Amino acid sequence: MYFTTALTALALALATSVHAAPGSPIAERQATPTIYVRFYNGGGCQGDWQEDTVFVQDGSGACVPNTITQKYGSFRVEGNTATKTLNVFTRSDCTTQSGGNTLPIAPGFIGCKSQQVGSSQFSS
Repeated sequence: MYFTTALTALALALATSVHAAPGSPIAERQATPTIYVRFYNGGGCQGDWQEDTVFVQDGSGACVPNTITQKYGSFRVEGNTATKTLNVFTRSDCTTQSGGNTLPIAPGFIGCKSQQVGSSQFSS
């Protein structure tokens, strides 16, 4: 009887302690989509990088004002697991009124862009 109880307790302990490894496919599928960007001093993503940020695709579609305080000439998308397009606006209110521009960053895009970021918004 004692052996059966001990064996059952061991099996229960092992069953409840199994976790997926951080790099497993299920963890990747459940990860929040993001775009990682580095801001560079010069145009064409040249010179020292000044700051970096992560744009998080949280599903809200909310307008997110820029929090970068350093002056920069360009930015490079270094990592992109987004599933929706990120629209980068020169204005702080996610509009193109009064001459504001928008730059779409497609899911999976990696590369350099030369535009100021006033705000951003993932497409719905």
